[in-house]
Amino acid sequence: MTDTCQITKPGEGEPVFDAGSGTYTDPAPVEVYGPATAPHFGKCRIPRRAGVLTSGAASQAGEVGWEIGEWPLDLPVGGTEALSPSMVVNYLTAELDASLVGRTYTLVEPARQSQSTARRFKMKEGLGT
Repeated sequence: MTDTCQITKPGEGEPVFDAGSGTYTDPAPVEVYGPATAPHFGKCRIPRRAGVLTSGAASQAGEVGWEIGEWPLDLPVGGTEALSPSMVVNYLTAELDASLVGRTYTLVEPARQSQSTARRFKMKEGLGT
């Protein structure tokens, strides 16, 4: 695996109200896996396999179109046991496909299997059209 990802969970605590702007700010997300996390330092990859890569349904909300895409994610087996659905994946580097850098996904569910060579998840991406 040569790509790098950061995976975060929502920060703890209540949103903070800013009286000056009249807005709330959510607590900062907490990194649970990423470039600073030993032993794998954020290594990840999006593999291409028949039957795994699917496209979601397109929809319209007002004048804005959107689509949900579903993608696989491979991570090293050790050190990723605490990851769970609804955590956010930020794609940081992709040596062979720069178009992945900066994309954000949400973990949906882990793929269950024994004797795995990678921890596999399904993840979703909302795409504006």
